[in-house]
Order: sequence, then structure tokens, then C-alpha cells
Amino acid sequence: MFNGKCVGVANATAAGWGNVGGGVTQFLMPLIYKGMVEATSGRIFAAWRWAYLIPGLLHTFTGVAVMFLGQDLPDGNYKMLHTSGQLEKKSAGKTQYLGLSNYRVWCMVATYGVAFGVELTMNNIVAGYLYDQFELDIITAGVLASCYGL
Repeated sequence: MFNGKCVGVANATAAGWGNVGGGVTQFLMPLIYKGMVEATSGRIFAAWRWAYLIPGLLHTFTGVAVMFLGQDLPDGNYKMLHTSGQLEKKSAGKTQYLGLSNYRVWCMVATYGVAFGVELTMNNIVAGYLYDQFELDIITAGVLASCYGL
């Protein structure tokens, strides 16, 4: 995806921001939920649904911004690179075959799957666990849970 000059920095930055995103989510969503409980006059079953509109709208806005403002590669967009001859055109099937036939890809998938699976599990259950087992309020549980990603 990235050229050799910046692949290490790009991968490290992307991985770091992903973990920070999990921590920020654990920190902010209880606050948003509490605000929605107050906005819906204490109707908790409606509040959690309304709380999900905030990240949904932010994701939609970010996706549209990337679509119209971003570029495909650090060197430029695919169309420009193909027409200028800087990038050869490969079929999707050939590219997929090359990736799936590389044993290093499968080693990475297994390693990443295990490591990321543990992280997702922790991010999904730790706030609820702290809330249920230690009788913390939801905001304090969310702040403590955010420590895994921040």
C-alpha cells in the first residue's frame, strides 16, 4: 500500500492511532451516553440508541471527506499513476493470488488475529466488568477502561 520510503512510519502510525481510537471510544461513549440519558429524560433504552448516532455521523463525515479529499497512494491517485506509466495495471485476481499464496501473510494473519482478538475482547468487556463487579459509575468505568488504549 505504501512505498518503501514511508511504509514503516505509515504502519506504526496507523497501528498507534487504532489503539488510541479504542481508548478514546471507551472514554467518550459513557459521557455521550450519560448526556443522552439526560436528553431523553432518563429513558435508558432510547439513550443508548441515540448515543450511537454521534460516532455514526462522525464516521460518515470522515468517510465522505476521505473520499473527496484523500489520494489513493502517497505518490498520487491510481488513475494518474496508470495513465503516466508509473504504476503497472494488475488484475485483482492476480494480486489476491499473490497475497494468499505468500506464507508470511498467513503468519501475520494468525499473529494479528490473536493479538487483536485479545485487545477487542478487553475493549468490549472491561468497562462493563468494572461497572458490574466493582459498582463503579459508568463514566469512571469508561475512564479506567480507556487506559488499555491510551
